[in-house]
Amino acid sequence: MDDLAHKSLYMRLAKNTPRQDLENAKNFVTDAYEVKSKAKLFMWKLKEIKQNRLHSVSATDNSAAPAAADYLHTRGNRSASPSRLPLRKLAEKNSDDSKK
Repeated sequence: MDDLAHKSLYMRLAKNTPRQDLENAKNFVTDAYEVKSKAKLFMWKLKEIKQNRLHSVSATDNSAAPAAADYLHTRGNRSASPSRLPLRKLAEKNSDDSKK
């Protein structure tokens, strides 16, 4: 993308976004002709791909809504799932569950 100033953004995208979506957006940018800003085009196409995926999931099956919510998981909107709890709290939760 020739966008080293936003390297951390691309690292976060690589961690949190499905690889297929990133590959599709990258291929779209590489196939484009005379682009002013490859980074802007990449981000736009990635947004389009995510929206299309969510609309196709919600249109076909309402039971997939939790999966769509997980897909849009953002840093500030974390749930308290067991994998996200600190080990001490997870151990306390497990001991509380075993007492019931």
